[in-house]
Amino acid sequence: MFNRVVKIILSLLVFASLISCGGGGSEGGIGGTGVSGGRITEFGSVVVNGVHFNTTGAVVIKDDGPAETNPDDSKINELLSKGMVVTVEGDINSDGISGTAKKITYEDILEGPVMGAPAASSFVVLGQTIIVSSLTKYSLGKPLDPNDDLTGIADIIGGDIIEVSGFYDSNGNILATFIEKKITSSIIFEIKGTATVVDANTFTIGALIVETSGTTGLDGKFVEVHGTFDGVNTLTATSVEIKTQGFNVGDKQYAELEGIATDGCTVLPCDFTLNGVTVRVNSSTQFKAGLVTDINAGVFVEAEGSLQGNILTAHEIDFKDKIEIDGEVTSKGTDTVVINFGTTNITVKVDSNLTEIRKCGTSDSFSEISGPIAVRARQTATEIVATRLECGGKVGDVYIQAQVESFVYGNSLTLLELVVDTSSIDFMFEDSFSNTISRTSFYNSVANGTLVEVFGTMSGSTVNWTKAKLDL
Repeated sequence: MFNRVVKIILSLLVFASLISCGGGGSEGGIGGTGVSGGRITEFGSVVVNGVHFNTTGAVVIKDDGPAETNPDDSKINELLSKGMVVTVEGDINSDGISGTAKKITYEDILEGPVMGAPAASSFVVLGQTIIVSSLTKYSLGKPLDPNDDLTGIADIIGGDIIEVSGFYDSNGNILATFIEKKITSSIIFEIKGTATVVDANTFTIGALIVETSGTTGLDGKFVEVHGTFDGVNTLTATSVEIKTQGFNVGDKQYAELEGIATDGCTVLPCDFTLNGVTVRVNSSTQFKAGLVTDINAGVFVEAEGSLQGNILTAHEIDFKDKIEIDGEVTSKGTDTVVINFGTTNITVKVDSNLTEIRKCGTSDSFSEISGPIAVRARQTATEIVATRLECGGKVGDVYIQAQVESFVYGNSLTLLELVVDTSSIDFMFEDSFSNTISRTSFYNSVANGTLVEVFGTMSGSTVNWTKAKLDL
C-alpha cells in the first residue's frame, strides 16, 4: 500500500523547504538559460511543461527539415501541433511560467503503415504497439485530403500511413501524444528506438526486424532508421543513424523533462531514467501528487531541475499519473477490476502492456488480484487504466486521489464519477501541507481540476469519509 504517513511527513518537509526559500513554490526564483522537453499543450506562442515560450526570433526545426527562422504565431501553428513532443532551448524567467524560445526542435518517433485493424485504444505500426489515451491529440495532416478527417482512433484503418509523436514506456510500447495521418506515396518509412538482438546484418526495435549492411556499435543504442517495409515484420534500412536520446544541449541552469520512467527509484538519494536522461533525486526534491516510492518503471512524470553532464538534478517531480485508488476488489472482468465504494464502484482496467502488478500471489498475475489493492492510474478518454497495481492493505480502508470533476460547495466532491459526501467529516479538512483548516477554507480552495485526497472506511455498503485533503 502507498505510505500515507510518509506522504504527510513529506508534505511537512516541503512546507519547511518553502518557508526556508521564502515561499512561492518551486516555480519561482529559478530562471536562467534553460531547456524544456515535452508535449506542446497550448499555443500563443508555444506552451511546454507549463512554460509559455515567446517564439519571436526563434528557430524552428521540424523532422530534420529546413530551419524556419522567426516564425509568427500563424506560422508556428502551421509547423507544429498540440501533442507534439518538442525540445525548446531558450531562457526561462524566474517566475517559472514564461520564457523566450531560441530554438524549437520536433522529431517524430515513427512514420509507417498501420498493421491490421486498430483495437479500442491501441494499434500497431512497424511492429510497435501505439497506445492512445486522453493525452492523444490528432491532426488532419499537411497537405490534406479535405474528406480525410482524423479526429480519433475510430478514423484510423489498416494500411493508413501514420506519424506518431510521444513517449516510449518501460515495456517498449509508445504512448502517443500526437497522431497524424499522412497523405503520401512514399515507400520510405522511419522509426526511432533502441537497437537490441544485434547480429551481423540485423537488429530489432521492439517486434520489428531491421536489415542493414552493418551493425557494429549499434547494440543498445538509440537509433533512427529509414527504409522499406515488407508489411509483415521487416524493415530494410536505407540509413541507420545513432541518435542522442533525451537532451543534447549542454549544461543548463534550468531543465524540464516530461516522459515515462524506464526504471524505479525507492530510497533517497537515487537515480532513475527518463527519456534517456538520468534524473537525480535527493532530500531537497519536492514531489507533487506522489512520493519517491511512486517512481517506478512505467510512471508518467515531469522532472524539473538543473542539467549538468546530461544528469538532471531534480528540485521537483510532478506525477502525471495522478490517480490513486485504495479499496477492496469486489469483482473482476476479463481485464478489469471493480473496487468497492458502496453503491457506486470504480472500475479500473488492467492492461498487459501497461500495468505493473505487484505483491499479488506468487506470480503477480491478473488471476491472483484479490482483496485490498492500491492502484496508481491514468485516465483515458473512456476508462481508468492502472499503471501500477499492488495487492495488500487493511480491509475496509478506502482512499482516492484524483482531480475534482464537480462539487457542491461545503457538501460534496465528485471524483472519478463517484460522489464523495463530506458531510460526515468534522475537523479533518487539511491544506496541502497537512495543516487543519475549516470546511469553508477547504471548499474556498476547491475548483474543477483541483487535486484532492479523500480517506474513509467501509461500513456495510456505505463509505464513511473521514478526511479530505488538498494535494500539492
